[in-house]
Amino acid sequence: MRNKAERAEIYTLDGEKVCIFTDCTKLDLSKLSKDIYIIRYQDKSGNILHQEKIVVK
Repeated sequence: MRNKAERAEIYTLDGEKVCIFTDCTKLDLSKLSKDIYIIRYQDKSGNILHQEKIVVK
């Protein structure tokens, strides 16, 4: 059985958490400043399922 992402957290490259989403079907990034961020998808136990770099232009 594959784990489902229950939460997404967005961090600056300095490690500061800037957003938390509990609905991972659609992430509204419009309020983020232009920068590079790390997004981490977690299951309900807090395990990181996937992590990637995103660029907000």
